Amino acid sequence: MLINLIVFNLSIIFILFLPGYFLLKTIGKKRDSLMGIETLTLSFALSIIFIDFLFIFINKVQIPINQFTATFFPGIIIIGLATIYFIKKNKQEKNTAINKENDWGTFLKIFMLLIVFAVVIKAGFLFTKTMPSATDLGHHMYWAKYIQTFHHLPDYGMPDFIIGEHIIFGIIAIISNISLISTMPMTILFLINFFSLFALTLLGHEIATNFTNKKNAKIIALLVFIAIGLFYAIASPQAKFVSGGVIGNIIGNLLIPLLIFSFLKSLRTKKIIYPIIFVFFLLGIIFTHHLSTFVFLFISLGFIFLTLVILTIKNIFEKNKIDAWKEHYSDLKVFLNIKYIVGTIVFGALLFLSRIPSYLNPSAVDTAVGTPSKETRIGLSLMSIVESAGPWRFFYAGIGTIFLLLIVWGLFIKSKKITGFLEITNKFNLKTISAIIFPVVWFGMVFVMSYKPGLLKIDIPSNRIASYISFPAALLCGFGIFYLFKLTANASNSSRKFFSIFFVIIFGTGVMSGLSDVSNFYEENYEDKTISQVFAGSEYLAEKTKASDIIIKDHIYMPADTWVKLFLMRDYKNPLSRSILRRYEDSVNIRETCTRDMIAIPDSPIGKSCFDETGTSYVFLKKGKDDQQFENSPNFSKIFSSQGVVIFQRN
Repeated sequence: MLINLIVFNLSIIFILFLPGYFLLKTIGKKRDSLMGIETLTLSFALSIIFIDFLFIFINKVQIPINQFTATFFPGIIIIGLATIYFIKKNKQEKNTAINKENDWGTFLKIFMLLIVFAVVIKAGFLFTKTMPSATDLGHHMYWAKYIQTFHHLPDYGMPDFIIGEHIIFGIIAIISNISLISTMPMTILFLINFFSLFALTLLGHEIATNFTNKKNAKIIALLVFIAIGLFYAIASPQAKFVSGGVIGNIIGNLLIPLLIFSFLKSLRTKKIIYPIIFVFFLLGIIFTHHLSTFVFLFISLGFIFLTLVILTIKNIFEKNKIDAWKEHYSDLKVFLNIKYIVGTIVFGALLFLSRIPSYLNPSAVDTAVGTPSKETRIGLSLMSIVESAGPWRFFYAGIGTIFLLLIVWGLFIKSKKITGFLEITNKFNLKTISAIIFPVVWFGMVFVMSYKPGLLKIDIPSNRIASYISFPAALLCGFGIFYLFKLTANASNSSRKFFSIFFVIIFGTGVMSGLSDVSNFYEENYEDKTISQVFAGSEYLAEKTKASDIIIKDHIYMPADTWVKLFLMRDYKNPLSRSILRRYEDSVNIRETCTRDMIAIPDSPIGKSCFDETGTSYVFLKKGKDDQQFENSPNFSKIFSSQGVVIFQRN
């Protein structure tokens, strides 16, 4: 077990850190980061996308994905990138300046302390949920085990899954030879989720750097991390999504902040490394999760529209309008490099020729765009959205939005009173306005997509979109709290006592609100003993049945039922499953009812007809839940029984 643990940890470093690290070092010139936090976060995210793209290409040329190839190809590329980096490093001057400021030490100590608290809180929640049971995670791990078992990437035949959600799990399982029916998937999701908190912190720092001084930017970054990683470290959709295996949303919440971060940093630094990273992440999110891509598309459209409106109105009042537009154009020149454009087109074309994301087809697009067709897609109530963001975060996000818009107004009218009071250090230009507008648009677009999806012609379950609102809310929350403190500290009648009371009110309510969410999640019961019996029954079926045998299981009462197919590895739809009863009632689309009737009324004419039609031979149920009719039926024999589950064979 110790050797397996060591191999697993080495596999994580090998797959999820080294490729991105040396890719970053190869295309970059020098470190420009928050004491390595940027390097660490970008290395992790780039590694995920790098591994996805690498094995998409490998699969295209029909090279088997086994332990040798899964180790050899990443290894040889890592060695190649490392060689290029060290050769380039040796050519640089030994005294290359690295910007280290005196106050980074204090920042780093505080940040590390916050990280420790966030890790303890989140890990404490997840520790009680280590037994794999989540429905979504079971579905996803089937495809990861498919890669491990059959040595090639799956062709899904459905738009529900995207290949980028499964490759890293399959590759790490292949290299480390660790079972996917373990804590391994949740460990990787925990890492992805945690680095998304770093990504949002980096974004908060980058946004603030564009219009305020360095000290303020660091404080804002810390406040953003507190808002997303401390008080709400386990609130929806964070640890709940980690334990639930909502892979696409978790990776999307890592990539969306990094896409905005790399875009803003491209405008500010004009270094070609950041546009390259931007395209890498853009293609990565397209090949990883359709909903995250969809959300980012609407965020981008909203950002472009609002930014153009603001710049156009501002330039109307400029004496030399041509020079004003030229200045805005110069900020975008880093994206207009001919080599960059050609490289992006060529690489993107090769990627799409190798594999087209399964959701890019007319039928899938029709299900996502159009007038909302179901009750779950016509929008959530305001209270539901507030609960998704967290009431505390939502309130201070509103305060942050007001202050950021006030900054835009102060720059717009060149008010020294506003810019001086808020300590604004930059002038009105594209990069400054972009930095201020992006978090506001991010929050606003997700809110509209959740509250009134009909306005944007979106036909997607509203609660899935609302799950994205906690990240922009936390980002705005950091700015809101910072400027509230500044407003209080600068008030003429303020005192240290008054400020202390104000401090306790803000963070005290944050702690209470966060703990309220925590208590809701700790009430969940995952029935670990029953889950282990489900796995034992699954192993029995894998040994005693043939590949041609059809099995039906019960999703309503039996925990971890989606994991049964990982033991069988026959087909994604085998075993059949009785779903939640309301899914059989659809006035728009007629649904099959055999999976319901075979368990509910097995000896009725309808039940018998369904058994004959589907060829189902085995029934897998939770004990005490709809199993009595099978016990009493002469048409079925009990072949497996434990305290928690039972299996019947049709005679």
